[in-house]
Amino acid sequence: MGDAENTNAGADSSEPVESPQVTYTVQSGDTLAQIAREYYGSADEYRRIFEANRDKLDDPDEIRPGQELVIPPAES
Repeated sequence: MGDAENTNAGADSSEPVESPQVTYTVQSGDTLAQIAREYYGSADEYRRIFEANRDKLDDPDEIRPGQELVIPPAES
């Protein structure tokens, strides 16, 4: 009969574990500054969200309800 050894293939503890990507769905009336304040504690951090979403946004003042934005992790 075959080897029925239970191994965790690919579960090498030396590999870094990435935290899940955080996304935010824009609500009516939201601004990047408000979202930045919620996630980073400062409206001045809005540019981090804008830069992480350049593929979806051309202008930080033009976000639309329903858009899914990537929220980069807070810097330590």
